[in-house]
Amino acid sequence: MKKQRICVEDIKENSDNPRTISDYMLDVLAKSIIVLPAMLEVRPIVLSPDIKPIGGNQRVKALLRIIDMPLNEIQYILEDAGKLKYLPI
Repeated sequence: MKKQRICVEDIKENSDNPRTISDYMLDVLAKSIIVLPAMLEVRPIVLSPDIKPIGGNQRVKALLRIIDMPLNEIQYILEDAGKLKYLPI
């Protein structure tokens, strides 16, 4: 499998994805990615050749939510988890 970094905003939605996620659980997932981003390396998002997620649809949605978060909200999440020292600002 070829690993490659791409902009999450370039990933197209997979309309064939049978899974759904509530707003609450999407927030929980987004917070867990903020606190432990290394998990994205452990469980990478798998994309089809046309840049649609085959595995990781919900993680893509969470990453898109994180992109739209104000920095102070991300700082609060990291402070709450005791990880603010890892924020590169």
